[in-house]
Amino acid sequence: MFDTCRPSIKENAPRRASSSALGLLSLKFARDKQSALRVIFCLLGSSLASASVTPTGSTYPTTGEAFWNSGGDSGTDMYIGYDDLGEVTIDGGSSLASNHTYLGYQSAAIGKLNVQGEDSSWTGAGFTSIGYDGVGVLNISGGATVSTSTSNIGYVGTGTVTIKDADSVWATTGNLTVGEYEDGILFVEAGAGASASNVTIGVNNGSEGFVSVDGLGAEFKAWNSLYVGSEGAGILTVTSGASLTTNIGVLGYSSGSTGVILVKDSGSTWTSTDDIYLGNEGEGTLVVTNGGSVNTGGDVIISANGTLNLGVSQGHTLVTAEGIDNAGTINLFSLGNLGAGVYLPLSLDEPIDNTGTIRAYGGTWNGSALNVSAPTAYLTALTSTALSGMRYVVDDGALVVALADDAGTGDLSVTATSGPAGDFDYSAAYIVSLSSTGEETVLLSFRTVSVNEESELTFWTYDGEAWIETPDQVFDSYEEGYYNLLVSGNGTYAVTEVLVPEPADIALGAGLLGLACSVWLRRRSRRTA
Repeated sequence: MFDTCRPSIKENAPRRASSSALGLLSLKFARDKQSALRVIFCLLGSSLASASVTPTGSTYPTTGEAFWNSGGDSGTDMYIGYDDLGEVTIDGGSSLASNHTYLGYQSAAIGKLNVQGEDSSWTGAGFTSIGYDGVGVLNISGGATVSTSTSNIGYVGTGTVTIKDADSVWATTGNLTVGEYEDGILFVEAGAGASASNVTIGVNNGSEGFVSVDGLGAEFKAWNSLYVGSEGAGILTVTSGASLTTNIGVLGYSSGSTGVILVKDSGSTWTSTDDIYLGNEGEGTLVVTNGGSVNTGGDVIISANGTLNLGVSQGHTLVTAEGIDNAGTINLFSLGNLGAGVYLPLSLDEPIDNTGTIRAYGGTWNGSALNVSAPTAYLTALTSTALSGMRYVVDDGALVVALADDAGTGDLSVTATSGPAGDFDYSAAYIVSLSSTGEETVLLSFRTVSVNEESELTFWTYDGEAWIETPDQVFDSYEEGYYNLLVSGNGTYAVTEVLVPEPADIALGAGLLGLACSVWLRRRSRRTA
């Protein structure tokens, strides 16, 4: 099996140049579609099931040695995918121990370790690298447990870890890095958990790390510190009732770094014992929306490079803290489903210490509350109109346009137009033209139909010649039938339900790093006339 799916990769192939800060979409070893499909088939389509420890392919110790049948040895190093394709499955309540462990050791190697089933376990006493110089994959499922010391996902190679099912746990007693020099991804799914002493996502310049904690009961804990974007680019999402626990959190630590945390959906929480820093010398952004919540026993400290984006919801406190020191930007968004009223998204022990910018869209901020008035029906183009904090309903609610509270006076035109070509169940497109004396970004809230969640939606912009599927904006959030996006006040925009992709695209989308797309970034550059 391994010979037929071995990718055509040269060990000394040049490494790719650093992509955009939040790229996370390259299959490092897939230089063309054919080799990409072979890699994905080998990594994701060949799970070996047994009631024992089963090694296959390129491993060290080699497959016939007693190490595999005797529970391993905490003094012996383990290589899965040493110089080729290798896979090990721990199943049926079996246990295995090793010292230093490498999944995907050499540059052309692919190593996969499956720990699956109740009472199945693997203990790594030494250093663990998932994607040391090649491709590494670790799957923990069915209530299995993994315990390691210092660990990384994506050292010089590319690594991905998936933990799923109730009581499946990965506990790292030392430091965990996701994206050390290259790309690393960690998925913690409903009912599963992961923890480490210190966690860094996007460690070195050019590295990219992505962590998704998704689903009820999914837990991710950094007992001491969490750095998202140390010198590289890092993203962490907490969604659908999942939880994140830290002592201290820093987003965008060093110059040139980018760190983003999204806390989204009712029941999703980030609990931090101490301070949260948004932007140290790098850029740090915290997004809390759709009923998510952030609770810290310290302050939220926003540097000049930091941004706090709040999607305000009925009855939800989004941030609880001792205080907020803001030298950067706080954006408060009146989402499309929000009715007129007074909203309290913050619970602070003391007033905001503000030397930066606090901007409300579709309302006004009085220092502690967001005051939202009923939206005004948009019937015709507006000229020389006071626009600050206004909301306009277009086409009987098909679109809601919310303007900043410092938009000033100006002209606004919103016109329906034809969107991207395709057999979409939902499609809406508008030309927005804003000329004002103040802030000219706007929040567009598209009222979607036959759409159950954000991952089913695609955002487009028109460049004058073609519709372009556009990466996520500074802020986007789907809530109660509205897809909300912060955009420039001058442009042509569309939202559609995602087309069903071709089979080959499905395979690529399920690939090692393409999985990150559906969770946070949609970085394809598809065009249509």
